[in-house]
Amino acid sequence: MDSVRSRFDGGRPAVISRGITPRLAEMFQRIGNGVTRYWPVFFIGWVCVLLLLWRAAPDWKTVVGDGEFRYLPADVPSRLAEQAFQEAFPGEQKRSRIVIIVRRESGTQGLTDGDRKFIEEVLKPRLMQIALEEGGLAGSDADNPDDQTDDAEPAGTDSAGGSATPQEADHPQRSIIAGIHTETDKAIGHLLHSEDNKASLVLIDLTTEFTEYRNQPTIEKIEKLIIDLRESPNEAERTPPGLDLAISGSAAVGRDMREAARDSAKATGFWTVLLVIVLLVLIYRAPVLAVIPLVSVWVAVKSSLYALALMAEAGWIGLFNGIEVYVTVVMYGAGVDYCVFLMARYTEELDAGTPYREAVANAVGKVGAALAASAGTTMCGIGMMVFADFGKFQQAGIAMSLSLIFVLCTSLIFTPALLRLTGRWTFWPDMRVERISAPPGWLSPTSLVAQIMEKDWFRGTWERVGNAILKRPATIWLGSLAVMAPLQSGA
Repeated sequence: MDSVRSRFDGGRPAVISRGITPRLAEMFQRIGNGVTRYWPVFFIGWVCVLLLLWRAAPDWKTVVGDGEFRYLPADVPSRLAEQAFQEAFPGEQKRSRIVIIVRRESGTQGLTDGDRKFIEEVLKPRLMQIALEEGGLAGSDADNPDDQTDDAEPAGTDSAGGSATPQEADHPQRSIIAGIHTETDKAIGHLLHSEDNKASLVLIDLTTEFTEYRNQPTIEKIEKLIIDLRESPNEAERTPPGLDLAISGSAAVGRDMREAARDSAKATGFWTVLLVIVLLVLIYRAPVLAVIPLVSVWVAVKSSLYALALMAEAGWIGLFNGIEVYVTVVMYGAGVDYCVFLMARYTEELDAGTPYREAVANAVGKVGAALAASAGTTMCGIGMMVFADFGKFQQAGIAMSLSLIFVLCTSLIFTPALLRLTGRWTFWPDMRVERISAPPGWLSPTSLVAQIMEKDWFRGTWERVGNAILKRPATIWLGSLAVMAPLQSGA
């Protein structure tokens, strides 16, 4: 063991070496030597794998499940109530709605006879035309599109009452529109007209859940219809002056929620990348060194998402709409951390006078076990989500755990290959021949921060913490448990 310590830790005792076998240390050192020696093969090979996955992977939208309620356990009250409702009223297929609000604020009489004529003779027929263009009303007889009742199960639903996955209903034979109701409807028409006669509702019943992606094309067609009617050159079809049409309803709200979540995810990703770049540039003062972790994590994210799409297409795993956000966030957090850890060891080797080639190999040999242990611990922890009752938690646990494999492999293989590719240009503008010494930096040597860094208080603090844990692990564990127990009981 002493020889292993001497080989991988420069003769200095290291905590990580005490916890691993010489064979494990030898394995990661061999990986580092192999990547360092044949780095063009590993670099080009990883790029080729990424391109192959990109070519083979299906479109992400075709392999993710949609909706929300299908992920609930079958025995929850809401699912049981929905099942009972379907058994009692088998012809009812409504799951969400698009609501067109027709209102007239001008004048004292409210909606006029011309407005009602516009609703019944222009707006409703054009809405029916949209349904017919998509294959007719859902559940209606093929020869009788006006029939809005049928015992058949609506397209795009499963027997448990949830939305079907894209594999189950890629191309529904009917549109998602199950019915169109106005104030002339005999059953509910009287509920669609306001008491002050200033507003009326047009209900478009849908067979899909309010957050499903399949709602978006229909909503967009209806929004376009409202604009076309407002600007129609045909006076008979043009929206009467003073009459206002607006869209609402659960399906429209679900569409807006989905778009807001997507925009939030994009903004989060952008600011995360920007923050990482700024921090890395400030820490290392080398633009190339700051970009290497981002390139590595980007390759890992793309590779994992393509692989997950292939596994979902094969039926091995399930994916829900939006899971890519969770996978990306976890991978960026872990991937940047792993790469920074590797590059810190790399710079330490260079500061000790090790040539570039050997420095990369030694860095991989030293951090390999720690990165593998960190990734394995995180995978096991996140993997516990498979025991959750909510289906989205189960799928997220599997997808995020599998994606961490790509992060680990990228950190140990692709990142070292990038370091070998960039060579001494990694630390530009600090161009050294072999040895990378700490540059003067941007801080004044008389500043408080510079004095703290010069005395190395941070490293000394953590060394004392590590030594204390080694001497009295049980005492510190019990003390930590005693501090956290009240917080746990309160939660």
